Order: sequence, then C-alpha cells, then structure tokens
Amino acid sequence: MEDKNLPAVRQKTFEELKQVNQYGAEYWNARDLQPLLGYTQWRRFEDAINRAKTSCRQSGNTPEHHFAGAGKMIILGKGGTREVSDYHLSRFACYLIAQNGDPRKPEIARSGLGQRPSLLHGAEDFYRTWSWHKQIISGR
Repeated sequence: MEDKNLPAVRQKTFEELKQVNQYGAEYWNARDLQPLLGYTQWRRFEDAINRAKTSCRQSGNTPEHHFAGAGKMIILGKGGTREVSDYHLSRFACYLIAQNGDPRKPEIARSGLGQRPSLLHGAEDFYRTWSWHKQIISGR
C-alpha cells in the first residue's frame, strides 16, 4: 500500500551532482547523471556515452580529456562489493551525452539543449572557448 502522505524524493539537479577534484576541475560521475537523463539501464546509457565520444572525436576534441574512465565500488547482497565501470565527465561531455541521448526520453527533451537557461548551461560556451583555445595552440 502506498502512503500518499510521504513526500516525494527530489532528484538532484545537474549542478548539485557536480564534483570538484583536487585540482579544482569540475566533473560529473556518469552513474550519477544516468537517472537524471532518464536511463534505468547502464548498458543503454553507455550506448549514449559511446555516441557522445564519437561526436567528441568528430568535433576535433580528444574524448579522453572529457570522458575519463573511473571505477566505482557498489555494495552487493550479503555485504559484498564489486567494482563497476564509470566515467568522470566534463561539462562538455555531459552536453554531448544529452545531445546524443534518446530523444524520446522526456528528460533528454527537457535538458534544454539550445535554450537558456538549460540543464547544461555553460557547455556551449565551454565548447566555443575550447575550440578557440585549440586554434591558438595549433596556430590556426
């Protein structure tokens, strides 16, 4: 029986999921971002991540700079633990995942890509700044 008096559990926002490493760089864990974008199965979400990596590469960026492999320990039944794959994602990587995600998912549609304010605000600016920075470094 469902108790209708219980408050709904609020899902964290994109910005609340952000973490900062010891060097001050922000990142998001893919497994934390997964439910925010409407994915219940890791393998389906990993498909979107792989499409985003391809998009990253095709845009002239290095996927390893935005999709850093990471492991995460999960607790199994009877107190056991197991390491599962995860990624530390840049803001740009999160933007690409949302852009390459399943457009039928309401969470993807609500991510606000191309709109302000958006779930991933700043990603477009990051991409423009990164592209400009790469042109300066390469001398183009």
